[in-house]
Amino acid sequence: VSGADDHARHELRKELKKLRYTAELVRGLFRPKRAKRYLDTVSALQDALGALNDVVTGARLLDGAAQRLGTRGTEARELVQRELERVALQQLDQLQPDFDVFESSKPFWK
Repeated sequence: VSGADDHARHELRKELKKLRYTAELVRGLFRPKRAKRYLDTVSALQDALGALNDVVTGARLLDGAAQRLGTRGTEARELVQRELERVALQQLDQLQPDFDVFESSKPFWK
């Protein structure tokens, strides 16, 4: 999943949102601890994907602002760009372990 492109990760996040909301709807019909554990796993992955999407969106906004500003604000833009890259790498490092935990989790309804 960490090797996927931005669009594919965003689509995965949207699918996880549907899964989480549906699972939350029926969780009361199943064992509470198992349901909570599974939903926590889905939520963690969804949060990691969301944080990464925020970085991607921030980079796009920064690029648009940089085009409008031209050479003004170059230092600030470079500083923000470095920070976005740092956060993106941090999120990508966490994304694969979160995905691995999700992938190995047995759904509580089975």
